[in-house]
Amino acid sequence: MKRREKLLGGMFSFFIAFFLFLLLFVCISKATLLNKGYLLSTLDKTEYYTAVTKELTEDFKKSAGAAGFQPSIYDGFLKEADVKKEAVAFIDTSFTGKTAVVDQKSFMDKLDTYLQKIIQKEKLKLDEDGKLRLQNYVKVNAKGYKQYVQFPFIQYIVMGVQMMDRILPFAIGACVLLLLLSVIFLIRMKLKKEDTLLFLGSAAGGAGWMLALLPAGILLGGFTHRIRLEPEYFYNFFVAFLDGYLWLLILFGIALILVGIILILFIFKKRNTANAAGE
Repeated sequence: MKRREKLLGGMFSFFIAFFLFLLLFVCISKATLLNKGYLLSTLDKTEYYTAVTKELTEDFKKSAGAAGFQPSIYDGFLKEADVKKEAVAFIDTSFTGKTAVVDQKSFMDKLDTYLQKIIQKEKLKLDEDGKLRLQNYVKVNAKGYKQYVQFPFIQYIVMGVQMMDRILPFAIGACVLLLLLSVIFLIRMKLKKEDTLLFLGSAAGGAGWMLALLPAGILLGGFTHRIRLEPEYFYNFFVAFLDGYLWLLILFGIALILVGIILILFIFKKRNTANAAGE
């Protein structure tokens, strides 16, 4: 190859690598960080609902004495399936763009009915002040239930999704167009087939390094684990949420690097074979 061809080939190879990196980065981000399915699957994987149910039960037990009940009355009261159903409904509604609310009224009725059964079973008698305190107790616990079930920061995730949904079609279209143009210009240079494939292999490897290098550095440095969030179950979810995204970037990056290496080795082997045959 002439020097001019090497320079132009290297330039188009860089453009291909860069736009391929951008395209994959945008698509992977949309499929993970900005995807409801990925969010819900990570919640399941980290046993988020189990932890929320446990924390809620402990919170209710601590408050039981204020209403004259034994903490043990809340053993088995909250079901993980019910908490999960309410939390998922809250997330689903949020992703539709509507204002999501937790059904406090239904929970208040459920808790009040449950406590009334306890009162009847233990043959407790409440005067008017006692009934009023019980009502306030139920309202306070319903607010606590709402705070636990509401998914933190969901409004920011939804805002990000809505913004990306408006931008993504143009971003993906631009990346695909520029990627195709770079490939076309490289092909129109009319290099030897082996040289063209060599540049394409370099581009694939370059895109892979761009995609994998930063996420690998973040994971190796343990930076996601240094984030401080409360409560602990939300911290565990958030770390798993980010780590899953970073690992996916790394896996795609490694795949591209391997494609590039295989293609380059194939070309060099073919050239060596041709040179040996010529001698």
